[in-house]
Amino acid sequence: MIKVFIAEVGTIDLLFSKYISTESLERLAKMKSKKNCTLSLWAELLARSFICEELGIKNSSLCIERSSFDKPFLPDYPSLHFNVSHTNNAVAIAISTSPVGIDIEHCGRKLSARVIKRICNPNEIKQLAQGLAPIELWTKKEALFKRDGQKLYFPISHLDTTSSPIYTWLINNYATAVCCDEVPAAPVILTAADLNKMLLKLDEHK
Repeated sequence: MIKVFIAEVGTIDLLFSKYISTESLERLAKMKSKKNCTLSLWAELLARSFICEELGIKNSSLCIERSSFDKPFLPDYPSLHFNVSHTNNAVAIAISTSPVGIDIEHCGRKLSARVIKRICNPNEIKQLAQGLAPIELWTKKEALFKRDGQKLYFPISHLDTTSSPIYTWLINNYATAVCCDEVPAAPVILTAADLNKMLLKLDEHK
């Protein structure tokens, strides 16, 4: 089982921060960018809502921890995996029964030729020559790295996205990539009304 969700988000009432852990609040407080803080809050709130719904548990009983390399995981439910990503005004979430990594980037982000040369291996250079957008390759790299959840001890070009199960979509000017052994369906696009319902469900699950 793997489910992928994408939402364009805006401002949020900080009262909803009561639904996340003290550790998460401390991490958000250290962020210098208000925008990143808002996006991170959205990401955790929505992830909590989906996870609680999937497991049939209350948010108050949901414990989310982070590995030594900052990958979030559920210590009480090791068979359920999730990952989140955000960029600009969008948040992406993946929930799976196997390790998963997800990345989302705005298609307007430009990658220089120097960056492309640094991150690519020969197989990926061939894909770019065949029409793969550089931003798609970047998201694939990120998704692969985040699935493994380990510190990168070698050059990023050694991460070969051509030999890993990675799925990509271009939706609403965003490139999204998911790395997982399971084959995902197309992402569910969440509307503003959907977001409100998800936040209300946190009340139900508290």
